[in-house]
Amino acid sequence: GIFLSFWKYSEDKSRQKKEHEDAVRPKISISAVNRISRIDFEIFNQGSLPLSSIYFNGEFICNNIGANKSKPVSALIPDNDYGNDDFEIPCIWLSADDIKSGENYPKSIHICFDDHEGTSWECTFNRYGDDEMARYCPEGYYLL
Repeated sequence: GIFLSFWKYSEDKSRQKKEHEDAVRPKISISAVNRISRIDFEIFNQGSLPLSSIYFNGEFICNNIGANKSKPVSALIPDNDYGNDDFEIPCIWLSADDIKSGENYPKSIHICFDDHEGTSWECTFNRYGDDEMARYCPEGYYLL
């Protein structure tokens, strides 16, 4: 009786929590183009809810990305004196360790952000492709 009721209640709460996390789980895609002096990334929020406090490899890049909107980010390559002449686009530095010799893009990118409820998430995106344009796919989204 009582034990079965408690177990059923516990299972229902656990299921509801998982369903809620799945419903609010962000959906992000990232693409990159190598411009020789820099790499231009595009972070696209494919979800129906805004994201806020976005960090790219540990560096703050913007306050929010609206639903179905994107945010460009320029990453400067080490030993390069060129900058980004568009001051509206956030610019970060990549370290020499970020790009392996003979490759055009970082192997992975780490993104942290908050969802519309203020819950913090993190995700590592792994690179697929290393030619004119690279795409990054999420390894998985994790609550912080």
